[in-house]
Amino acid sequence: MRRNTEKSPAGCALNAKRPELRPSAEPQPRVHTGKKKFACDDCGKTFRDHFSLRSHMRVHSEEKPFGCQSCGKSFKHEHNLKIHMRIHTGEEPFGCEVCGKRFKHQHNLKTHMRIHTGEKPFVCDICGKRARHQNNLKTHMIVHKGERPFGCDEFTQQGSLNRHMRFHLG
Repeated sequence: MRRNTEKSPAGCALNAKRPELRPSAEPQPRVHTGKKKFACDDCGKTFRDHFSLRSHMRVHSEEKPFGCQSCGKSFKHEHNLKIHMRIHTGEEPFGCEVCGKRFKHQHNLKTHMRIHTGEKPFVCDICGKRARHQNNLKTHMIVHKGERPFGCDEFTQQGSLNRHMRFHLG
């Protein structure tokens, strides 16, 4: 497969990547029209370029060409290996601008930010109680189901049982 390693000096007339050349530049039709001419033979999904199709084809195979040199775990995509490497390097590239806490994954930072913003996006359909995390809402729903999963037949939440157990254990 041929790789184009040089940048085109012409730029793009549609998005003005090189405005000084815009009047004479040829457009990049597949980028701007959404036309995708490379189709997967297995599932029919289409892609703009051959590289994306080749990467997608790993979904249908057991091929995992990107291996971790530290532990041997393999991945279908290089991006997943890069994320995995944070386990070994300790890298935490995502930082909270409010308190400075750092995270290996962007979604953990996004969830953490709810502490500072007060956002509670998960809402109980029965009583309207709001929660920052979906698991907190699931635990709350036990109250409405009448379940007593934490023992002593009086407690619907683990925290309440823990406080009660101090009474028994001294």
